[in-house]
Amino acid sequence: MLLDDFGINQIVTDMQNKNLNIEKLLFKYNPDKKYVLVDGDGIPGVIQESDFYENFKENLIYTDLSWLAPLCSTFSCNLEAKVSVEPDGSFRHDRVEMVANLQVPKRVGDNLLGFLYPRFKNFVKFYPFIKSVEVRGYQSKVCNIFFNLEIDTQKVNKILRAKDNINRQLIEQWLYMIDKCERDNAMSDRYSNTFLVLNGKINYESKTELISHYFILDKSKRREA
Repeated sequence: MLLDDFGINQIVTDMQNKNLNIEKLLFKYNPDKKYVLVDGDGIPGVIQESDFYENFKENLIYTDLSWLAPLCSTFSCNLEAKVSVEPDGSFRHDRVEMVANLQVPKRVGDNLLGFLYPRFKNFVKFYPFIKSVEVRGYQSKVCNIFFNLEIDTQKVNKILRAKDNINRQLIEQWLYMIDKCERDNAMSDRYSNTFLVLNGKINYESKTELISHYFILDKSKRREA
């Protein structure tokens, strides 16, 4: 369990005091800094029935126990999840937008595929829900892989309990594509490539690239550079 009773009660109390009509919740999990941030986005000045707050609290507890804590433990990386809140205070658990940020430490060096293989085994279980993958790199090396998912969280526990749902062919395809991405950007100082995922496979032909330029406004620093 990631969310304690005190924090959950505090969120509900803040909503009641501000008469907030919460429409979306954003959960941010950081395993390195050991915190979960919960942001609520809504309209102030809307008086709710008492059932709304009871439903909201029950759904917040359900979120933590049924899919937030299990997925954070499984992916073991920075995770953001956005869920819609219905007018009665319940959550849309069947359609949660999620971004998992798998960071690649510098110490990995040339052992990128060896580092990724065991971690991809956890992500591949959820391949039907992966919409796209973004690969970011610095000084030619991959440093971040973002998995963008739209997930029916009511299926999370069933997926995690299954013991034979490791699709090794997909893992091999992912590794090949990530390796190709790094090789194709060998001469790039910074890069960000996004690929659509179709039936679990990274579609390299759908690649989009980000370009950016850093403008130095201090002329003296520009001369020094």
